Amino acid sequence: MVASRARATVRRMQRISFLVFDDVQTLDVAGPLEVFATANELDGPPAIYTTRVLSPDGAPVRTSGGVRWIADGGWDEVEQADTVVVPGGVGTRALERDAAARAALDAACGRAARVASVCTGAFLLGEAGLLDGRRSVTHWSRAEELAARFATTVEADRLHVQDGVWTSAGVSAGMDLALAMVEEDASLDLAHRVARWLVLFVRRDGCEPQLSPALESQAAAARGIARIQSYIANHPDADLRVPALAKQAGMSARNFARSFTAEVGLPPGRYVRRARARLAQRLLAQTDGSLDEVAARCGLGTRHALARALRDELGLEPRELRR
Repeated sequence: MVASRARATVRRMQRISFLVFDDVQTLDVAGPLEVFATANELDGPPAIYTTRVLSPDGAPVRTSGGVRWIADGGWDEVEQADTVVVPGGVGTRALERDAAARAALDAACGRAARVASVCTGAFLLGEAGLLDGRRSVTHWSRAEELAARFATTVEADRLHVQDGVWTSAGVSAGMDLALAMVEEDASLDLAHRVARWLVLFVRRDGCEPQLSPALESQAAAARGIARIQSYIANHPDADLRVPALAKQAGMSARNFARSFTAEVGLPPGRYVRRARARLAQRLLAQTDGSLDEVAARCGLGTRHALARALRDELGLEPRELRR
């Protein structure tokens, strides 16, 4: 048990019930569960939270990730003081078509003091009428569908929304929602300590966008670097110095060099030199071209530069490659 520091003042223990089902998204449940468990550990006894995983009839369920979850009870065991969390996953579609299961879930939500959804669990809250006239959010890929089907204002660019009921975006955003609950139930300090303990890079506020600009930038950079790698392979005798490659990538020379090194693991100059050496290795083994001809085709200039590149990059001498 980790010793308490700056212990939070909590009005009462919070009971959290997760309403799971077959093909539930594993992380929609496991992520928030770890947040609440860590809050208990860091704050010390008595526990702030008790958590239960409840299935429709108390039987085990299998998540979409293949995990078999043993339930603590059935949906009918939700009590008035509970917080209910409705996770998402592909199994929500089957529940929407199952009138009996939908009615049982609606009744469980109706008994809870606080109701929340993660990801596409918002569709089940919508079926229960709990989103009517409220703001909400779900996974970005189904935000338009949620807005079209229910009388709710979907704030698709947010991680989580609190408007009478709590809703969050997909998968990992459930942890952000759980951290927001820890802040409300206990303290901002404890929420930050939980995030730090779980090695989260940053504790994200609900108003942050689902589609991370940083992630999009990284993806764009990776696509650009892959294109430059292809260009190097197909144009070994071109000008492959950093300024020329940066221009091909549409980046500044400094940013290109930094991004290339981070993505590939080699500085661009070293990568080009190694790519040219490997091409020379193939040409010397497969053709009868002279050393000067091979050097020119590889962009190495002279036979002396070719020999140096082979030796430095591959530990080879030209004569070792001749048939």
